[in-house]
Amino acid sequence: MTALLAVAPLTAQEPAGPKPVQPARPLALPTLQPPVADTGIFSAPPLPPPNSIRRADGAPGRDYWQQRADYAIRVTLDTASRRLSGTETIRYTNNSPDTLRFLWLQLDQNLFRPGSAGSLLFASESRFGGAGFKGGFEIERVVQCGVPPARPAPRRRAGTRRAKPDTTAARPECSPAAPASLLRSRVDDTMMYLDLVRPLPPGGTTVLELGYAFNVPEHGADRMGREGSLYEIAQW
Repeated sequence: MTALLAVAPLTAQEPAGPKPVQPARPLALPTLQPPVADTGIFSAPPLPPPNSIRRADGAPGRDYWQQRADYAIRVTLDTASRRLSGTETIRYTNNSPDTLRFLWLQLDQNLFRPGSAGSLLFASESRFGGAGFKGGFEIERVVQCGVPPARPAPRRRAGTRRAKPDTTAARPECSPAAPASLLRSRVDDTMMYLDLVRPLPPGGTTVLELGYAFNVPEHGADRMGREGSLYEIAQW
């Protein structure tokens, strides 16, 4: 006689009756952020807050200042060698509220030096000076006019008075009769750092003189170059 065994599933029996109603899930709506600024076509342009340097309308304020530099350039152009050489006198006025102990000069001609930052941006035959051209400033000297050269103090013998400091009157321009001091300098690509012997106070004026030369690109370079017997010189 065969016995039959029925196996019931191990699941909970749901009670008879209606199923509970689940609450409706809220709809996900995009969140609208307020605009950061008025971007309308007629909106006023943003302006920085006014201060003593610049007013609210952008005009200079009462404490606004700019440095001033006046140049006197005396040069000679050698057309046979395509070379320019001469001297330059710079009268620099410090209109800032700070005492200046050094100055920077811009040397745009140094773009034509091999390995300059500007020459690395363009192929040698594409733009500046042509292939194989070697240019750049050749600075002979830089002096600060009206400043006597620094001299070591003489030794004082026992029983003698201390020597008075040199109070030679400084002339406003460089000349053979006026005192002048060589300046320590450092060239960094197209910039030159000048360490002033005599610091320049606010409102003060100093005169620098330098001798220099550079070769003119044979094939031209933007604002400077040569075509036949015509020369156009820039970046003094």
